[in-house]
Amino acid sequence: MDSLLTALVLDDEPKACRLLNSLLDEFCDEIGEVFVTTSWKEAINKLETEQPDILFLDIKMPSLNGFDFLNTAENHISKVIFTTAYSEYAIKAIKHGAFDYLLKPIQVDELKIAVQKAARDQKELNKNNLSSVLNLLQEKIVPRQSTLAIHDKGGLIFIKIDTIILL
Repeated sequence: MDSLLTALVLDDEPKACRLLNSLLDEFCDEIGEVFVTTSWKEAINKLETEQPDILFLDIKMPSLNGFDFLNTAENHISKVIFTTAYSEYAIKAIKHGAFDYLLKPIQVDELKIAVQKAARDQKELNKNNLSSVLNLLQEKIVPRQSTLAIHDKGGLIFIKIDTIILL
């Protein structure tokens, strides 16, 4: 397995947090570390300091609903998987860029599919980032030269690099 994902669970119900944490631990090998909180302020702090790959977010919470939380923390979130008992927020979740939407009680098969999809997406993102860096190194920082300049009595001679057999 490539590098493991990290996750943050934000739900106002401690029991729901514990349940999701145990489901992730038991059934989702793609996730290495899970941070769990019932406080949106602590969740903001964890997003900034730990930069988790996935945020499991409840929608209906007393002090700040999940959508308001996203607006507060939008610069720190990559993949949001909503975990809620309310199906009527699915369209709004999609408009807020939801990666997935799981209804409570969370079904293990659906959770596994969502996490596997997030892992594939992260792997592809990492691969694209690496390719971009390599391309940048090849093209921008170390530009490819097609000719080599050699000093001669009469000045410079330019020789095509792909024609050099021995130097």
